[in-house]
Amino acid sequence: MRQPDPRLDGIPTPALVYDLDKLRAAALRLRALAESAGGIACYSVKANREAEVLRELAAAGFCADVASEAELDAAVNAGMPIFSATSPGWSGKALARLDAAGATIYFDHEPQIAAARQAGLRLEKHGARVSMPGDYRHFGFEWPDAAATLRQCFGCHFRRFHFHCGEIGDCDSLARRLARIETLLAGCEVEEINFGGGYGVLSNRADELEAAFELFGDFGQRIGARLVFEFGKVAVARCGVLLASVLAVKRRAGLQFAVVDCSAFNLGEWEPRQLWACDRAEPWSQPTRIVGPSCYEGDLFAATSPAPPLQVGDRLVFAPMGAYAASIAASLHGLPQPASFFLPRAVAAASTGILHATPTT
Repeated sequence: MRQPDPRLDGIPTPALVYDLDKLRAAALRLRALAESAGGIACYSVKANREAEVLRELAAAGFCADVASEAELDAAVNAGMPIFSATSPGWSGKALARLDAAGATIYFDHEPQIAAARQAGLRLEKHGARVSMPGDYRHFGFEWPDAAATLRQCFGCHFRRFHFHCGEIGDCDSLARRLARIETLLAGCEVEEINFGGGYGVLSNRADELEAAFELFGDFGQRIGARLVFEFGKVAVARCGVLLASVLAVKRRAGLQFAVVDCSAFNLGEWEPRQLWACDRAEPWSQPTRIVGPSCYEGDLFAATSPAPPLQVGDRLVFAPMGAYAASIAASLHGLPQPASFFLPRAVAAASTGILHATPTT
């Protein structure tokens, strides 16, 4: 039985609420891990591009990794240095902007390199994204086979490489991944390796996460290259919650159905969310299906979740909602998106309440 944080009192629903203290603590921990491995901490702006979030991460020493011009604009406007950029869809104009901003561009395909050369970029200042087995195989170049082709067609010899192949389940799978990367780069002159993201599962166990970065550090020393880590979900997911109100309740065949004032579908389905807290004091004894206000049968926050007996007007808290929610929001039925609220620092919470609210557009 969990009660909502009292700092949520008075916030109108639906709302995405971010805890800046929690965000800063997570950011500093991740930066320390990256630096312990001799690496650089970047933030994947795609996870959440709220200006307040970006400013907080920049203050914690993070640089930005961007995958669109909208993300580039958001990072620049928030004062976050641009470190890297990876996307199969960059135009020549966008590539020139990224180069001028100081980003390392990891090229995804030959037409992108041709566009960069036409835009006047010095190609060897940048790098190549390397294809890895699995669901991400269609991204990047087949290495090392592509190296000779790129030298012949473009006269470039890349020393910076980007690898990404999804979530790292544990240290054993990471060790296999690092061995694969070392094999792919055998005989190459390597200046920098960007490992992309995928640290969310590891972050559920502090000891496993620390052991993983020891492996990264050993790898970096062995290869003699600078390492780059793109933290996205792991940096911001647990720092945000969704606050929603119950619009209607039905009870059928032992199951409680609750309709809330925010669409789960519109907030994206990348990450599983759970009912975290409710402002009712009764035991969580009712199997409950929690749905959004749309006409889509898949608009589910929870297919079956324990909850107290609910009534219209009850306020529910869902977590984690800090990543891949507002940044990938849809607009089924034209339903409005939740406004974003940022809790103040803990030292000021009692006296100032909510720092400010920004309607999401």
